[in-house]
Amino acid sequence: METRDILLLAHDAFGGEIRGKTNLQKKLYFLSIMLGEDLGLGPHYYGPYSSEVAAANMNLKALGYLGESIASAGSYGSEGFEIARHDFKLTEDGHTVVESKKKRFPEEWKKVKKRLKH
Repeated sequence: METRDILLLAHDAFGGEIRGKTNLQKKLYFLSIMLGEDLGLGPHYYGPYSSEVAAANMNLKALGYLGESIASAGSYGSEGFEIARHDFKLTEDGHTVVESKKKRFPEEWKKVKKRLKH
């Protein structure tokens, strides 16, 4: 399975939406351990991070399988750095692709679904 396949299954298992880039990375970290998959995750500022996971997620967005929305929570400090959360949601096309992935990888889907009860 490719990283983007695992990402699609994870998005579906979490109800079609994952809120926040950090949350996405953390969920994929635990999922990678449960599935025995190496997704290139390592320690980072706020938890595990993988450029492979980030790139695959952006690729899915570019293909139109994921939509992204940005929720602003205002600014931080005197410098005015914006605090924003990036949320990702499966699109209609994304749901169609996920269904084909479930059929192509039925054993992996069972593992994902069993381990990612939300």
